[in-house]
Amino acid sequence: MLTDSHLHLQRAQDPIGYICAAVAEGITRFALQCVSLNDANELLFLKKELGEQICVFIGCHPQLAWDFDICRFEELLRSPFITGIGECGLDKRPQILAQSSWESQCTVLQLQLAAAYDLDMPVSLHCVKAHNDMLNTLRIFCPRSGARAQLRFCLHGVSCSDELFRQYYDLGAYFGVGPAILRSDGVLLARLKKFYPFIKHRLLLESDADSRAPDPKIYSRLLNALARALYIPAGELSAQFAANWKEFVPDDLPLISSAF
Repeated sequence: MLTDSHLHLQRAQDPIGYICAAVAEGITRFALQCVSLNDANELLFLKKELGEQICVFIGCHPQLAWDFDICRFEELLRSPFITGIGECGLDKRPQILAQSSWESQCTVLQLQLAAAYDLDMPVSLHCVKAHNDMLNTLRIFCPRSGARAQLRFCLHGVSCSDELFRQYYDLGAYFGVGPAILRSDGVLLARLKKFYPFIKHRLLLESDADSRAPDPKIYSRLLNALARALYIPAGELSAQFAANWKEFVPDDLPLISSAF
């Protein structure tokens, strides 16, 4: 029961066709992520069409923080068909800051993390050139002790230094393993190999597929590349990814009714 923990099919030419092809590759569940709250209707439509194969995450990418509608966000959170919150985060690239100010990104991220924490929902995080700021924000919601559970979050498209990797791990992070491990420099693959004994229970599989002619063969490429690097059977790795998703989304149960 493998899950693609992060992809965007709302603007794909044939999202249902892609899902059918991915199922043939062994993927049985798909965590569809918003870029903006305007994506929610398309994702809920796919949920209606495909039922328990689809998990809908609603949220706002930092690029579109300027367009975040708190009333719409709260309305969507009341839906029983929402599994998690995402894609949200921080991004300090100049082209992103030109669209959404740093202040708006921070405000919108904290609103979304607070909702995830209060409702005990998993969250998918985007972070580029802002890891120290992200870690400081996460520490608000990830106490090391106390009665409240820690925020469940996955660092989507993980790519950071060893030290940052350790800091995220200490806060309970899950790590999204996707196409970045196939880069020719092999840096991320080597880092995952180094940390695998410690983080194997925190890895989630993701394709980050979107409207750019998504390729369902990506899953076997990812699994085989990581299995070769780790010197373990691909089947063992698949079983670990499947078990990790159940920990990340423990309430991911079939719906009694698909009526909307």
